[in-house]
Amino acid sequence: MSQRTLPLLFFNLGGEMLYILHQRLHAQNVVTGKTARVMQDMVKTMFREQSLEELFKPQPIPSRKGLQMLLQGVAHSSIMRLSNTAMDKLYDLISMAFKYQLMVCPRPEDIVLVTLNHLDSIKSLVADDSQHCHDMIHTACRKLNEHYSLLSKAEFVTLRNTMLSLFQDSQKRISVLMRQKLQHQNGAFVIPIDGPIPVGFEIPGTIRYYSEEGEVVQTDHFPTAHHYTPPCKQGSWETTGDRVTTLGLNIYEKDSPGARPRQQRSVSEERCGRTRGTGGSSRMKETREDTQEDVSTAVGNVELTLLHRLLVSPQTDKETTFKLNLFPDLKLDGGGTGSPGDESASGRETSERNRGNVLHLETNKKGTEDLNRIREDFTTADTEQHAADEEDLLDLLDQATA
Repeated sequence: MSQRTLPLLFFNLGGEMLYILHQRLHAQNVVTGKTARVMQDMVKTMFREQSLEELFKPQPIPSRKGLQMLLQGVAHSSIMRLSNTAMDKLYDLISMAFKYQLMVCPRPEDIVLVTLNHLDSIKSLVADDSQHCHDMIHTACRKLNEHYSLLSKAEFVTLRNTMLSLFQDSQKRISVLMRQKLQHQNGAFVIPIDGPIPVGFEIPGTIRYYSEEGEVVQTDHFPTAHHYTPPCKQGSWETTGDRVTTLGLNIYEKDSPGARPRQQRSVSEERCGRTRGTGGSSRMKETREDTQEDVSTAVGNVELTLLHRLLVSPQTDKETTFKLNLFPDLKLDGGGTGSPGDESASGRETSERNRGNVLHLETNKKGTEDLNRIREDFTTADTEQHAADEEDLLDLLDQATA
């Protein structure tokens, strides 16, 4: 089953990446035509026919570096360019978002519904008149249904566990989740214990007694420690339909259903930090780096390289290419620092930058204040200045509107 994980990883992580890049383009009020071009270029790269054919071939689960390489190829398929440092931080953010979705899925097979939510949301990011992009995404939905519809429950359990093992050591704190009380300060996720039960299950609290003929002769009920409600309806796996779950929707949009706080009670912070934390033992962490690079076999690496080549778009005209610096505080490729004017434009707030390894993303402010807060989401404890050959996010997006 580990050879069937790549489509799920690529679509879900790619969807989270597109959410963030789209949000940043709109935060600076970039001209609609420019934003549409960037999004369409990336969507066409993700869902082109040759890429899908290679993506759905059985192959070993890639390493984290291999996945990041594929996603970077998508991001660079448009006129934008991200530094390696920016891509590292962006990958941390999207991997934690997907890890949360994996952990709170009611059933392992619901990860397909989460993936379809990502594909549906990606359609909304491209212009309505881009029918070609919509058709490509519909093709991906059909392939996804065909690829996973015949798997058993046990196979889905294996798929889910395999993907979780890939992110086992990822324990970054995400401000979007923390504000909604979906993540603790120690990086552990809040796992709901009340609310609707999964489809196909009964509410706990019933004891049935059977006769020798297999008929129910008596039924008793007992109180449970938690409040459970009947299951919701089964989500649709079709190209279009009601997925039921909100997992996988764009949580960076204001008032998005995917960003609403949970109403269920959850595991206590002490228990969550002890038994449901995202990190492992110190011994596990010491050996993780040694074993991670061995996950993909030689054949898998060859196939991943081929897929990466398919994702790389033709050379873009250098006159229309610009670098998108998502993390102005970090030293960029090529060395050097930005000018004082660049620092002023980006709104330095040094007192706010030494806040540990929390990745922040603000979406409720307007204009420059909103963009400055978003920029702080990707800060690190090591505050460094801009590279001389790369402008900050405000200036770059101003150029994109020209």
